[in-house]
Parts: sequence; structure tokens; C-alpha cells
Amino acid sequence: RMPFPSTRKCLEEFDLDKDGKLSHAELGSCLFEVLSRGGCPSPKRTSALMLEEWALRSEGLAAGEGALDRLLRAAKGYCAEEKSTRKRTHSEAEE
Repeated sequence: RMPFPSTRKCLEEFDLDKDGKLSHAELGSCLFEVLSRGGCPSPKRTSALMLEEWALRSEGLAAGEGALDRLLRAAKGYCAEEKSTRKRTHSEAEE
């Protein structure tokens, strides 16, 4: 499990056309990889939900550095919440 990368590192890795923004496809790849590397229990589901929410809010616009930073913070929060829920559910099942 790796720590969540910085916004700049994500832009460097996933901004394939180097325009300083992540397109819908680039953002989807970024969120999935970040959540997977961060040990999120369900990275595919969580990244899909986040991507859908972004698409609705942005009306299809690419994500710039500020938006990506907020999305990465949200991803980290979702991941921590999922881990906590799974631990709690697992402990309750053992009781």
C-alpha cells in the first residue's frame, strides 16, 4: 500500500496530453490508480462514483489542478471511511 500522491505527481503521471488538466478518461485512470495504490477496499466502485459526480458537477469539463486536489482529498477520505466500515463490519461479524 502506497501513500496518496500529490496533485502534481498525479498530473505528471496521468495528464497524457500535457495540457495541465485531466480529461474524463485521464481522471478516471488517475482516481482508480490512486485508490488502488492507497489500499482502498473497492477502488473500481469508488472511482466510478467519484468520476460520475465530477462529470455531473463539471458538465464534462476537464479537471484542473485545484479540482484534482479536492478530488484527491475526497478520495483519501472515501478510502479511510471504507476501511473503517469494513473493519467495523468484520469485528461485528466476529462477535
